[in-house]
Formats: sequence, structure tokens, C-alpha cells
Amino acid sequence: MFAVADSIGLNCIEVTVVDSHGFDSGTSGCGGDVGASTSKGISFSGQGLVVHRLESMGDVGKEDDLGAMFCPHQQRPRLSDAWKELIKSVGQLFVGGSEGFRDALRKYSIVHSFEFDFVKNETERVTAVCKVKSCKWNIHARLDKKRPVDVVDDLKEYYGVDVSYNRAWLAVQKAKFSAFGDYSDSFNQLQWYRNVVLNLDPRSVFDVEWDQTTNRFLRLFVAFDASVQGFKHCRPVLSVDATFLKARHMGYLMSASAKDERASKWEQVICPYGESRLENLYDLVKTWKVIPSSADIFEVDTDPSVCVDIGRRTCSCCWWQLNGFPCCHAVCAIKYSGKDLNLYVERYFHVESYRQVYSKPIYPVASLLKGDVVDCGTSILPPVDTPIWPNDYFKSHLGTIPMMK
Repeated sequence: MFAVADSIGLNCIEVTVVDSHGFDSGTSGCGGDVGASTSKGISFSGQGLVVHRLESMGDVGKEDDLGAMFCPHQQRPRLSDAWKELIKSVGQLFVGGSEGFRDALRKYSIVHSFEFDFVKNETERVTAVCKVKSCKWNIHARLDKKRPVDVVDDLKEYYGVDVSYNRAWLAVQKAKFSAFGDYSDSFNQLQWYRNVVLNLDPRSVFDVEWDQTTNRFLRLFVAFDASVQGFKHCRPVLSVDATFLKARHMGYLMSASAKDERASKWEQVICPYGESRLENLYDLVKTWKVIPSSADIFEVDTDPSVCVDIGRRTCSCCWWQLNGFPCCHAVCAIKYSGKDLNLYVERYFHVESYRQVYSKPIYPVASLLKGDVVDCGTSILPPVDTPIWPNDYFKSHLGTIPMMK
């Protein structure tokens, strides 16, 4: 306040603060005389009345902390103050893996006022760069997996102990066993898991096969009823993919998936992606010329021109037939006819179909139901070292999934 007064050339300033009893500077019965002046020329009364007259601003140094004379409160620490040091140095460890690192990075960027983009955002690796293109700031984090060779190096560096690779490998295996259980024994758990799944949802398909002579695991096929029912409301195309398993007993994992139309809003008839596409096509064809041949057949005068039959849902460009979604020519013809565009979009793009895809739950299997001992008769042993390609078996079971024509 004094600094502002000085900057605008005031030679005298008066400040009056009245306490809760309503006394002012003119009141004589304040309950006491005005106290002695302080070194800054400020007088205090016993009832909280403060009258200050400063004839010369030169008496107050600009660097003096005058605020502390009036406000004894100290600045409270913010919860975000600790965020400044969430990311400190190379080699720093984050609790919670990749999710813990992402959370720390978001808070760190907020408190330091910058934005970033993820270049790689995976479970085991995360890379981020500054949004400003001219800025070279970047950060990379990966999941710290302890390999046997890492154990050998760490013991040598931190404890001066030499251990063999084989001993380190055994130590890593014991650590995994302690954290996740016996991987080899998990094959024997499949019978218990199958029984619980089928008990919760009898319409699911769950087949475990093993060699009747050696009792070794061969293959597993699972199709939850929720997925089977959901496929009926997806576009009638299944994508099958496979990947290698890198665990101790190797093998292959195959999966079948269908394409749904994801929606985050439920007010409209068509899913947001389809709704947005229709709007864009509607704007595109506003000036196109349409020549009607009948109530359903139209010629769209483009270069080249095409024939659209909205009754049969076909177009000369074939895009409508292939995708189940009106092409630009079809949108132009339907718009000319005055009919509802939504009626000519396949139901797989409708919000109601999306709801039906996820209407049935996959029941969670609580480990509490397992107990300490699992006895399902025959013990299933881990598979042989050479995995069996399950392609023929997978194809034979696809027939059990009813598809919508």
C-alpha cells in the first residue's frame, strides 16, 4: 500500500481500521489512550483502532516487509508443492508401475506449467515429449524387469558378491513363484476355473483338452456367453489373430474379435462416429444434382454419374454395399427423397446395437471360491516343450458361435 502511494506521489496517507464494537477514529471512549508509536510511525489503540499518518513516504523503505506488521499469518503450504519433486533424476523408481509414472508426470507438468504428448503409452514402456515442437524435452520410462543377468550385476556392484547365472536364474524363479504362484501348477487350476465359469454362466463354452496318456495340457478354448451374444449385434465379420506366448512353456494365443461402433453419448439414434459421418456427407452433397427415375431409383449427376437404388440399398460405386453405411451418393439421393437417413444405416451402427453388445456381463470369478486345495480328479500337467498349433481346433469351434445373417 505504501509503495503504491509513493509511486503516485502522495505525501500523506491515513488508514483507519474499526473493530467489531464499531469504534472509529473520532471516538474518545476507546477504553485507553493511543499507544506509543512504533518505529514505522504506526500507532495502535487498546481496542484495535489503528490510525496511521505518514508525512513523508521517504521514512519507509521499499524493501521493508510491511505486510508482516499487519498480518501475522504465514503462507500455508499447498498440496501441490510436493509435485515439484515427483520426477527428479534418471533411474528413479515409481510405485505402481506405468500407471504410477503417468500420474506423477501429469502432476509434474501441472505444477511446472507445461503440456506433453505421449509418443508411446504402453503397460511396460511410456515415452512423452513436450507439446511445443521447438522444445527438445522428453522423458522415457520402462518397467524394471529383473533378469538373471541383472541380479548377477547388482549383487556384484552393491555387495561385492559373485554368483553364477544359474543361481541367479533360480532366485528369479523363486521370486516369481512367491509373487504369482507356480506357473506349471496353473494348468491344473484350469479344471476348477472351468467348473466355476460354467456354474456362473452355463451357456458359455469352455473346453480343456489334455493327452489322456501323459495328462499333459494340449489346448484350451473359451467363449463367454456374453461375447457370443454380443457378436450377434456387431458387424458380421470376425477378425482372428494370434500371438506367441513367451512364458516358460511357450505356446500360442489366438483371439476372435468383431467391430462394434463405440458410443459415448446415448441421445441420438446413430453412434457418434456414424452421426458425424452423416453430417459431413450431408454438407458435401448440398449442391449435387439428383435426377429421379422412380420413388427409389435416382441418378446422381457427379463425374462420373452413378445410379442409387435406396430401396435395395445399392449404389454403382459399391461403397454402400460393402460397408452397410450410405455413401455420399446415397446420402444425396436419400436427402432428395425426403426420407429419414437413419433408416438407411445398418443397425450395427445404431446406439441400440451398441447397448445390446454389452448388455450381458462376464461374471467375475472370485479366488475366494478356490480355497487352498483344488481337486478336480485328473491332474493336468504342463504341455510338452513343442507347442501344438491350434488353428484347426479353433476353426472347428467357430461354428458354435451363432452369427447374425
